[in-house]
Amino acid sequence: MRPWERVAVVGVPGVGKTSLCKAVSLNSDYSHINYGELMLKTAQNRGLATTLVEMFRLELSIQYDIWKTVAFQIKDRKNVLLDLHGVDCFKEGYLISLPFEIMNPDLIIIIESDYEDIIKRRLTDSSKKGF
Repeated sequence: MRPWERVAVVGVPGVGKTSLCKAVSLNSDYSHINYGELMLKTAQNRGLATTLVEMFRLELSIQYDIWKTVAFQIKDRKNVLLDLHGVDCFKEGYLISLPFEIMNPDLIIIIESDYEDIIKRRLTDSSKKGF
């Protein structure tokens, strides 16, 4: 048994969470789960959005339902790196995006970086246009 079955890797967009999770998953038995990508797949399957930008413009109650659906899909998975922001900003304010009421990670890793590095990463990441 691993000491940590569910690891949450959190940080602001562009800090390098996904790059880190992908590298670790290639060199370990942990699988990488990008929470936002799973949310988008759920929204797409429901015909609610086709892009992350569209999904994050949905009403907060709809986003919450998608968020909760994804949490239940992965709550029993083992040996995972859960890639997510941890906190998201909406017009209603800041909301915790880590689904503690559905699943608790064994370990939370917070990734940080200088804002100049984050801006450079965001400007060169074509998958993040529109954010």
